[in-house]
Amino acid sequence: MPGVKGAVFVDLLIHIMDLSHPDLLAQRDNVLETLHNLKINQNLINNIINVGNKLDKCDAERKEKLKECGIFTSENSSNNLFAISCRTLEGLPELIKQIDKKVKILSGGFNSST
Repeated sequence: MPGVKGAVFVDLLIHIMDLSHPDLLAQRDNVLETLHNLKINQNLINNIINVGNKLDKCDAERKEKLKECGIFTSENSSNNLFAISCRTLEGLPELIKQIDKKVKILSGGFNSST
């Protein structure tokens, strides 16, 4: 799993998943298990930014299946997942705002309650 071992030295985790992949849930669970096995700080795992890419490849049936699995609750949002398309740029502004907010919190330049 390339890149995951480097997670030991980070302040913010961004996990990018392929929403169109049939084994999305298994892949997500595998990444989380690997992070736990690497003894990554639980607070870091709890604050991970999950990104679902390739939203443009998901037809209505696939989106409905993702909703049923709890991956996301509406077309572009979830409690902890940002559904995006790098091809169409859909969802990117919201993701950038969230990353910016987390970086400001980590650097002490932003109040998390705002």
